[in-house]
Amino acid sequence: MALELETNPPGRGQGNETELQTLVSQGHSLDQGLEYLQSSYRVCPNWRFHFTDAVAAEQILASGFRASRAGFWGPGVYAGTTPTPSIFLKLAWGVPLKRRRVPIDPSKAPEFRRVPWPPCTAVCPTPWPVSPPLFK
Repeated sequence: MALELETNPPGRGQGNETELQTLVSQGHSLDQGLEYLQSSYRVCPNWRFHFTDAVAAEQILASGFRASRAGFWGPGVYAGTTPTPSIFLKLAWGVPLKRRRVPIDPSKAPEFRRVPWPPCTAVCPTPWPVSPPLFK
């Protein structure tokens, strides 16, 4: 699935196309996706954000999330509860420097549970009870 974008939303860098495609794959319109990006997701309370490199973001878009086999809080998909983590939070998460943000609409995903550490972190444990878009 490829979206044709004439311009990048103001204030955003590389990765907009992948992020918008992810939003569209979850049932949002291109206009809604642009609104979410331009507002830095302030209009989207309770959303989750998976941060990864560009190649993995494209793989998620094409094939859905693959749960980790292990993790501090067990196997699953780990995501942040903030769309704009601090440098300290990025370090705690082990986020790559050239990262892509994969937004996850809570109404279109299995339930994520918050974990006590690191801050602003949630995990969607496996197995997933349903198979919505991105969780195949």
